[in-house]
Amino acid sequence: MSIKSSGTRRWILLNPGPVNVTERVRQALLRPDVCHREKEFFTVLRSVRGKLLKIFGVQKTHTVAVLTGSGTLAVESMLSSYGGKHRKILLISNGVYGERMREILKSRGIPFRFLSSPFGRFPGLQAVESALKKDRKIKAVAMVHHETSTGILNPSRKVGRLAKKYGKTFLVDAVSSLGAEEIDFEKDGVDFCAGSAGKCLHSLPGLSFVLISKKYAKTLGTNRKNSVYLDLATTLAAQESDNTPFTPAVQLFYAFEEALRELESEGLANRIRSYAQKSHTLEEGFSRLGVRFLVEKKFRSHVLTAFWLPKGVSYKRLHDALKKKGFVIYSGQSALKDRVFRIAHLGEVSVSDLKKLVAETGKILPRRSQKNLPVPVVLAAGVGKRFGSATKTMPKCLIPIGKNGETLLSRYLDIFRELGLKKVVIVVGHLKEKIMAECRKKGAGLKIRFITNKDYRKGSIVSLYKASPALNQNALIMDADVYLPTQALARLIDSDQKSAFLFDPRVKSTGEEMMLMSKNGRLWSIAKKPDPKLKLAGEATGIVKLGPKDARLLKDILRHFVTRKIDSVEYEEAYSVLLKQRKIGFESIGNTFWSEMDFPEDLSRITQNAISL
Repeated sequence: MSIKSSGTRRWILLNPGPVNVTERVRQALLRPDVCHREKEFFTVLRSVRGKLLKIFGVQKTHTVAVLTGSGTLAVESMLSSYGGKHRKILLISNGVYGERMREILKSRGIPFRFLSSPFGRFPGLQAVESALKKDRKIKAVAMVHHETSTGILNPSRKVGRLAKKYGKTFLVDAVSSLGAEEIDFEKDGVDFCAGSAGKCLHSLPGLSFVLISKKYAKTLGTNRKNSVYLDLATTLAAQESDNTPFTPAVQLFYAFEEALRELESEGLANRIRSYAQKSHTLEEGFSRLGVRFLVEKKFRSHVLTAFWLPKGVSYKRLHDALKKKGFVIYSGQSALKDRVFRIAHLGEVSVSDLKKLVAETGKILPRRSQKNLPVPVVLAAGVGKRFGSATKTMPKCLIPIGKNGETLLSRYLDIFRELGLKKVVIVVGHLKEKIMAECRKKGAGLKIRFITNKDYRKGSIVSLYKASPALNQNALIMDADVYLPTQALARLIDSDQKSAFLFDPRVKSTGEEMMLMSKNGRLWSIAKKPDPKLKLAGEATGIVKLGPKDARLLKDILRHFVTRKIDSVEYEEAYSVLLKQRKIGFESIGNTFWSEMDFPEDLSRITQNAISL
């Protein structure tokens, strides 16, 4: 896309609306002025409504009301028209726009239950189902599909199926996803869906709409009206009779009609693929620059990506420098305002534009030195007897943890790529051929070195000792059976502390956990049995970052143990010796889900809670 058009500078808009539109859509605004009560307008109104239903394949099941106003107007119209004194809504929220829905419900006096999660994480399907089971007054479930404050794509299909399982109405804010992300109204069980012309449908801002199941459209008028302009029953009745209750933005209808014609020509599936391709370009480019992503890859939308601002770089500096080059990026919102920047690619933004953006951003941001990044040392040699018979034929790190076949090992490899950790050491032993085969299959872009531990049935201290050749540098020692979010590992890597344990301060000791203990303000010991003379800090996650000096000292300590045949113990014994000789820091894993996979019930927890990251 050219940054100049007809002699006037044209910004490449990388905000989530308004968007860059084609000249064809812009020219549609210049059509002759018409009265909104004449057949000329009703012709374009019918065309827009018909195209929306056809494009999303809901001609037989839904109808649509087109509104003059932003996407928020459509969301408020949807909630206020459905909600009522006896229609309590379960509202799922994990961002600014979920919170906006809460404000709408509060202002309208509509009863609701607020199920929230920290920005960028989903509360979890278990929590949704639990709320539906416990509160029988709930009549509907409402959620934002694509939460643009973070770029997370919430699981509309899974939530919709839960809503239908319990006989609830499903209301979706798809303002920033409809047209770019897959939404199957039948499979997802969507009864009400709010959308916008000026987002992924590539028109101008000012028109929005609500797609409504015909089942509910018939009953809209029976609900007590709590708005005049936003009442869907009023608008729908008028539009279905070639009428309009209020003066609409006539010229915007012509532009929207043209944008929908373009989408018909392109095909919805092709539009969705185009967004995925642009998203991949962004991810690949910013990964090369070493910029950290806010949301884990599998939970991101293809519409907008949020990044942590690198240390020492302010949003204003980055924004202003890129704007000089013709790119307009977007800041974080709410608590993330000064910590995050966002890049959307709605509308007429090309892959070429995004490649230029990456190149220009690379000139502004400090480059992350590969030299200072730690080398992951993954301990994957053990049998995992406590897990049961399954590990006799399959290493624990290769047991599927989700329906898509993801494993703990494949997750690790994805995380390493995302965090720019290109060199990896993996200690193998039990069924090592299967682990090596998985790495060959899933390890593209990584330089993986395997170290074999033939004595893998002895204590884990032997596996770590075998990794000694890798302990001459910045090292990231990791058990292979830990499920954790990418951002937790990024926090440890980016920590100013050269050496630090990743730990969970929320955990209380039951005798099973490896607990970190402190003395006089510094870590002093790690063991399952708490020492009453020491202060409990929290549970060690099995992941520790060590600087070169501490890594070399640990190597000497390990040699001392193993050469003296003290090789049936866990490597935490060596850590305790290290802690008494060196001051090692600690970083909290944060308020998020993580788990070791020691027992089958751990696998169940991981499978059920993984989406809450």
